[in-house]
Amino acid sequence: MIIWLFSTSLVVFIGYVVVMVVYYKAQYEKELKKNDAIKITLEEAEILLRKYQLQLQRSLGSADILIEELTETKDKLKQLNARYIQLRNDNDSNKQLVEELESKIESII
Repeated sequence: MIIWLFSTSLVVFIGYVVVMVVYYKAQYEKELKKNDAIKITLEEAEILLRKYQLQLQRSLGSADILIEELTETKDKLKQLNARYIQLRNDNDSNKQLVEELESKIESII
């Protein structure tokens, strides 16, 4: 009777161990598949990050070029404005000179 009880307990224990091994093996394989999926997702994310980083670098480069062109245009505009002021002053002085000449001519006539 004790041998039978021991044998039955041993068979039940071995069955339990086999079932647990199969269960944990299935869980392990499921985790491996999850890890593989996560690795693939991370690799795709890295590829996207590199792509967006390159686009950002190109955009920043274009922005730098535009800033340089804007600075050059501002400098040219300042030069033109200074030239305009100088020409306006010259024009005013020429008008004054013309008025003086006209008054001299009228005084002579």
